[in-house]
Amino acid sequence: MRITYHLKGLDCPNCAAKIEKEAGAIAGVTHSEMNLMQQELTVEAESDVGMLKKVTKIVHSHEPDVKVSAASGEHRSHGHKDECGCGHCGHDHDHEHDHDHDDDDDDHDHDHGDNDGESFRPRVIRIAAGAVVYLCGVILGERFGTLPHILIIAAAYVILGYDVVIRALRNLFRGRVFDENFLMTLSTVCAFLIGSTTEAAAVMLFYQIGELFQDMAVDRSRRSITELMDIRPDTATVLRGGEWLTVHPDDAAVGETVMVRPGEKIPLDGDILEGRSHLDTRALTGESVPREVCEGDHVLSGCVNGDGVLKIRVTHAFAQSTASRILELTKNAASRKAKSEKFITRFARWYTPAVVVFAFLLAVIPPLFDGQWANWIRRGCVTLVVSCPCALVISVPLTFFGGIGAASKKGVLVKGSCWLETLDQVKTVVFDKTGTITEGVFDVVSVQPEDGVTADELMNLALHAEHYSDHPIAKSVRRCAGAAADEAKLADYREIFGHGIRVLYDDAELLAGNERLMEQYGVNFTPAEDVGTHIYIAYRGRFMR
Repeated sequence: MRITYHLKGLDCPNCAAKIEKEAGAIAGVTHSEMNLMQQELTVEAESDVGMLKKVTKIVHSHEPDVKVSAASGEHRSHGHKDECGCGHCGHDHDHEHDHDHDDDDDDHDHDHGDNDGESFRPRVIRIAAGAVVYLCGVILGERFGTLPHILIIAAAYVILGYDVVIRALRNLFRGRVFDENFLMTLSTVCAFLIGSTTEAAAVMLFYQIGELFQDMAVDRSRRSITELMDIRPDTATVLRGGEWLTVHPDDAAVGETVMVRPGEKIPLDGDILEGRSHLDTRALTGESVPREVCEGDHVLSGCVNGDGVLKIRVTHAFAQSTASRILELTKNAASRKAKSEKFITRFARWYTPAVVVFAFLLAVIPPLFDGQWANWIRRGCVTLVVSCPCALVISVPLTFFGGIGAASKKGVLVKGSCWLETLDQVKTVVFDKTGTITEGVFDVVSVQPEDGVTADELMNLALHAEHYSDHPIAKSVRRCAGAAADEAKLADYREIFGHGIRVLYDDAELLAGNERLMEQYGVNFTPAEDVGTHIYIAYRGRFMR
């Protein structure tokens, strides 16, 4: 049985790795997989009885403020998106508060907040307050004596590190000793004991700043990935019993007819039964040029319909549609870990106790010979601080996570960190079309009139021919012309699908389109030989270029 749990507010890669490991050790669980990007934990277990409670206990032992719920598939409220922002909803099957009561009192300010930008404000205020008190202790404390200095620095330490100390103590009682909270607490308390109060507070200050930057980077990457995933339509208009009904796309069956109006996303893959239009396929293919479709053409879900009404016969169920499959790839992108990411996670399990033992031996054994206990204890504390595994464990996963997020922000789907790592070996990249890697904004690069025709005359004809069109090429022509068309001179405008435009200008036929349009109207034209998108103009039966 495959069970998915939504962990709202989980941002720490280090804690995510621990949760994944401990969840996999639950009796009856054969495999566990943590997806930090989706904030989801997936386990394969023999039964789901009591599993939510066990998972919640593990999660709250690391992240008390994270809300745990059992995901239940797709959200069925039309037009609504759930908290994770990707169309997957985390309903609470076993009631959200079915958690261990020993975690209920953990309502202190935790490092890893919720996933909206506002959640960082309390943490920023807290860090700023702690930094101000710390600076006051450094600048003013010693002027008033040792005791005021220690008290002010201690106040800064409490403001910045109270939650770290609480977590360290709680985990210590639960038998979980070797984590970053224990190391941070042990090293800073030892620093206080040997008189390095300023250094103790500074360690907490920089630790909290680092944690804040980490969570902000994760949040920013998650938002970028979520925006890329926003291709799934919320509703589908289906013909049933002679009436058009609005339903969730998952309720539309194969063989039914759906209607897609201009500007709407195509909800399901299918074949066009009626209508013609231009489709914006950038979300699926990256191609900036609208794709022309008509009756009989196969269309994919996630594309945005342009200027025509389409009636489509559904050929694939919602779960097998193109949009759903792409979303599934994106959703699981962060779970496909690179070799270096897997290695660093395994290495950290042995690294942490090794560091603690080494620091202890460094603080105890040398002074047995030279008697400089304060000096060697200080060195042991420094070793604990600089060797904290949190930065080690976070660095690699966060780098890959940030890379996937940055690529998503640019509209590039990377299916996992393993593929991002593979890019390091790429020497040559080949693209099949320029439209895929350009900005999708057309510009007129040259005007080539026939003999006896000026460039201004040709641009004026093109301007009037493209006046009513919403095609990106038409917009580029109007932008290049820099003037307004005289609508009084235009009549009988017709857009010939897949060919171009035919309109009466000054009561004479004006054509603008491709080679097929010229051939259809019997215009004697000279095909262009240069590379690019060409608009052929013919007026009064004469090829103008």
